[in-house]
Amino acid sequence: MIAGLVALAALVAPAAWSADDFRNNDLSRWSIEAEPGAQVTAQNGILDIDAADGATLWYRRPLTGPVGIGVSEGEPDARERHPRAIVRRGLGRHPPGHRGPPGLVDQLINFWEAYRLAGMASKDSAGRARLSGEQRRAQIAAAAERIAREHGLSAVTLRAVATAVGVGPALVAHHAPSMDDVVAAAFETIVAAELSDLEHLRADSPDAVALVRELLRTLLDGTRSDVTLVWVQSWALGRRNEALAERVRAQMDAWTAFLERIIRDGVRTGSFRVDDPAAVAAQVLGMIDGLNAHALVSWRDADARIRLMSTAVEAMLGLRPGELTAA
Repeated sequence: MIAGLVALAALVAPAAWSADDFRNNDLSRWSIEAEPGAQVTAQNGILDIDAADGATLWYRRPLTGPVGIGVSEGEPDARERHPRAIVRRGLGRHPPGHRGPPGLVDQLINFWEAYRLAGMASKDSAGRARLSGEQRRAQIAAAAERIAREHGLSAVTLRAVATAVGVGPALVAHHAPSMDDVVAAAFETIVAAELSDLEHLRADSPDAVALVRELLRTLLDGTRSDVTLVWVQSWALGRRNEALAERVRAQMDAWTAFLERIIRDGVRTGSFRVDDPAAVAAQVLGMIDGLNAHALVSWRDADARIRLMSTAVEAMLGLRPGELTAA
C-alpha cells in the first residue's frame, strides 16, 4: 500500500498543484500498466497496489516545471522528493536515501536519469543512428497501430510500444508524452483506413441495392475481426481516455454520414423508400457493430449474421424480401 501520495505538483507554480486524495476508488486521473492479475484500488486515502510482477501508474494530466512526488509508506517522515519523477512499484531496488520499510515502493525514478540510461543523449540502444523527432514519432505511431491490429487497443501500452520499437520506455515517453493520445491516434488510423476502403467500394458501385448488398457482406464476413476488436475496446477504453472518446465519436459520425449518403442516393434514384435517412443510417451502423461484436465470440456463422442483417435492412430501406440476399 502507498498511503498519502497526495500531491503531484509543478513546484514552480504552487497554485497549480494537482492532487489526488485516493477516495471512492476513482483512478480516472491515472493510466495504469500492470501484468494480468494485478489489482490497483484507491480507498480511504490509500492507493493499494497488489502487483507481484510490477505495475506502473502514469498521471494523465501533463505537468510542467520541476515536479515532485510525496510518498508515505506507513511512517509520516518516510518521504522522497525527486525532480521530474514517477513512482513505480516493481521488483527493483530502493532508490538511494529511501527510509521506508522494504518491499513497498521499489523505485522512485528520475526521468532524466531514465533518459540517460535509454541513450537519448547520443544514439539508440541498438547502436543505430539517432532519428529525428518526426521520424521517431512516426515510428511510435506505426508500432502502436501494429500492436492494436494484432492484439487490440488495450495492448497499446508504453512498454509494449517501446519493445516493438526497440528502445527504452523513457524514449517513447519523451516523444509521446501522452499514451492516451497514442492509443487514440492508433484507433483513428485503423478505422479511418477501413472507411476509406469502403468509400472506394461506393464509388465503384452505382447501383444502390447492389452496393448495400456488397457492403453488408464485406463488413460481416468475419475477415475484419481485427478492426472489430479495436472498435469494441475503444468504447470501453474511451470512458477514461477522453482523447480516444473524441476520436471514437468523430469516427462514428463519419460512418453514419457514409451510410446516410448511400441511403440518400438510393432514395433519389427510387431504389429505397426511406423517410429519415439519417436515423436509418444510425440504426444500421448500430446493428453492424453489434453483430460484429457478437462475431468475436463466434455467435453464429458469417452467413447467418449476413442473412439476419440483410432481412432487417430490407425492411428499413423499403425493399422487397430477398433483394439483399439474392446472389
